[in-house]
Amino acid sequence: MRSILLLITISLLMNCNDSKEVDKEKKLYTAWRHYLGDPGRSHFSTLQQITPENVQSLRVAWEYESPDFGQMQMNPIVVDTLMFGVSAALRAFALDARTGEQVWIFGDSLKEWHSNSRGVSFWEDKTDKRIYFTHGPDLWALNAITGKPVLDFGNNGKIDLRSGLREADKNKFVLSGTPGTVFKNTIIMPLRLSESAGAARGDLIAFDTRTGNVVWTFNTIPLNGNPGHETWGDSNVSESTIIGGANSWAGTTLDVVNEILYVPTGSAAPDFFGGMRPGKNLYANSLLALD
Repeated sequence: MRSILLLITISLLMNCNDSKEVDKEKKLYTAWRHYLGDPGRSHFSTLQQITPENVQSLRVAWEYESPDFGQMQMNPIVVDTLMFGVSAALRAFALDARTGEQVWIFGDSLKEWHSNSRGVSFWEDKTDKRIYFTHGPDLWALNAITGKPVLDFGNNGKIDLRSGLREADKNKFVLSGTPGTVFKNTIIMPLRLSESAGAARGDLIAFDTRTGNVVWTFNTIPLNGNPGHETWGDSNVSESTIIGGANSWAGTTLDVVNEILYVPTGSAAPDFFGGMRPGKNLYANSLLALD
């Protein structure tokens, strides 16, 4: 579908008070600054302008026609009066949430990449406001107001998501279709990988929001000597060029108060035959709680 039809329910979000995303005591959800509403991905808002009594009166407030053809799966976010999203051709854009007018669009000069995107992530520190989105294996940091790359992030505004993986995986198929989770000055990125033999490892990687440097990595396929390594039935699993996956392709959720990251992981690769990896294969097919 070439156009995004946004009902008045979305435009009403610009009236909310963005100064407090989550009240840590009363747990009030009054903004939509995160993918799916809040760090816990609850899809919930305390706004009460729309009720069962008046919902039948909703009318189209404005309409935005994307310049691209194809499928869009993204859930937009709203910060102050700007709405951010990603088009079918993986171009990030910002709209005036009050009128639907395009403020900026980024990506015309990027090499075409056939994938999909579920949206963007937002981070700010005083006047420094950034949007993060992925295009192929690259994570871009854009100035949220202008749409220009933040040149001191990585290499002129982008990093390769594979930069936090082992050397053997740095030329393999890796991308991310789900927005990263922002925690303080880090963005924690989910990865989408091949599901066949020889797939990259599905490590969970936290990058510095300012520089793009790797802050920490959690190995979903444990390294030799680490807890869980014995569940793979092969003492050389750390060096295997066949076993991969165990990645969190769907994204993560954050308990802001207790500072816990919840991570669902998928199956190990190759998906359909595990003869070379007998055992429980931690941490594939798991739900992890990380500091």
